[in-house]
Amino acid sequence: MPADRNQNRRKLQELLRELFQFDTADLDFGIYKILHHRKQEIERFIEADLLAAVNAALQSYQAGEQTGLEQQLTQEAEKVRTNLGANAIDDKGIVHPLFAVTPMVQLYLELQEKIASTEVAAETEAAIYNDLYTFFSRYYDNGDFLSKRRYSSRDPKYFVPYNGEEVMLHWANRDQYYVKSGEHFIDYRFKLEGANQGQQVHFQLDRADVPQDNVKAATDREFVLRSENPVLWDGGSNELTVVFEYRPLTDAETANYLDTYNRPLPKSKQRKTLDRAARCVAMEQVILTALSDNLPIRDALALPHKGEAEKSLLNYHLNQYTARNTSDYFVHKDLGGFLRGQLDFYLKNEVL
Repeated sequence: MPADRNQNRRKLQELLRELFQFDTADLDFGIYKILHHRKQEIERFIEADLLAAVNAALQSYQAGEQTGLEQQLTQEAEKVRTNLGANAIDDKGIVHPLFAVTPMVQLYLELQEKIASTEVAAETEAAIYNDLYTFFSRYYDNGDFLSKRRYSSRDPKYFVPYNGEEVMLHWANRDQYYVKSGEHFIDYRFKLEGANQGQQVHFQLDRADVPQDNVKAATDREFVLRSENPVLWDGGSNELTVVFEYRPLTDAETANYLDTYNRPLPKSKQRKTLDRAARCVAMEQVILTALSDNLPIRDALALPHKGEAEKSLLNYHLNQYTARNTSDYFVHKDLGGFLRGQLDFYLKNEVL
C-alpha cells in the first residue's frame, strides 16, 4: 500500500481512538464506563470494519467505472465494424490481425486493456481517508462534538437545518447538553489490602475555584496538591490524607510538575507539555517522596494496580479522582442524525 494511503489511514485511526477516548479506558464512571465496555467493538470498527467499508465503497466505485468503460467499448466496437467490416471484431471481442494497426482498432484495444486492469488509484483511496479525517476533525475538540469555527469568504462550511420559518435561531452547540461534573466535588477514599488491610487513603479537597452556574470555565482548572503539607498520616485512624486544591496552575507549578514527570525518563520520552495524566504521575512521585518515613504505606501505594505493571495503585486512584470531577462534556441528543446531515453537506459542498 503506498505511503500516502497508509499515512492517511493511520491518521484517521488515531483521530478515532482519540475521539473514543481510548486514553481514559481505566475510568469507570459515566460515558467512560460505556466506552470502556465497548472498547473491543470500537477497536474492531477502527481496525477492520472501517477499512472494510472503505474497500466496499472503492469496489462500488470501481464497478461503476468499469461499467462506463464497457459501454464505451461496445460503442467503439460498433464503429469498427461499421467502418472496417463485421469481421474486424468477432463476437468474442477478438480483433482480426489485419486491422490491429489501424487507429480506430488501437483505441478499441486500449479500452480493453483499461477494463482488464481497472483499479482504483492509490490517490483516490488516500483522498477518501483524508476527507474522513478532515470531516471528523471539524467536529472534535477535547472529547466534545462541537462545530469548530471555519472562516470562508465563499461557500458556508456547515449545514443548518431550515424549514422556511420566518425567524430561526441557531447556535453552535444546538441540540447539545453540557454535563458539568466539576461542580460535584466529593471526597474520595479507597482501602488498602494485604499486609496493610484496615488502612485507607483519603483524597480531600481543601479549595475549589470553580465558575458559577452551568457555564464552562474560560481558564483551565486542575487538581493540584496543596502547597503546604499536602500529605498527612493519622496513625490513630490508620488513614492517609492527601489534600488537593482545584484551580488554575501557575507557570511555576506547571514547570515543577513537568520537571518531576520528566526527571526519571530518558530524553526521548520526556514531554514539553503537561496534561492530566502526566500531572497525576508527577503528583504520585511527590506523594511517595513525602511518605519516605512510612515505607509500608508507600510500598503498598507503589504496587501495580490489579497486575498492571505500568500503573501503580496510587496512580490509578489519582486518575480516577481527578477525572471524575473534571470530565465535563457535551452530549448531543441525536449525534448520528447530526453527523449524517453534516456529512451529506460536506461531501456535496467540499468534496464532490
